[in-house]
Amino acid sequence: MPELIGPREMMEYINRKNVLIIDVRDEQAYLDRHIIGAVHIPYETLLKRKYSLNKRNPVILYCDRGNLSLRAATKLSDCGYTVMTLAGGLEGLQEYLRTAQ
Repeated sequence: MPELIGPREMMEYINRKNVLIIDVRDEQAYLDRHIIGAVHIPYETLLKRKYSLNKRNPVILYCDRGNLSLRAATKLSDCGYTVMTLAGGLEGLQEYLRTAQ
């Protein structure tokens, strides 16, 4: 099972060199807004591209609210990847950032 992480934990992973953050939303959603340093691999193509991911490094997936990324993270976890997913997704992270100020 993938590990669920909260917004505070996510902030600790941003800009770490050995962690890959993947936005699994559609291209327009990614272009509109995304986490700095995140790469875009849509949910529909993620499993086809999984072999390009390094199994030794952690992967964090996120979407708008966390549902789609949890499904994708479960599938990657079942394939032996170290996967985390952002609970609450990008919406939860933005709410956290608004209230943390």
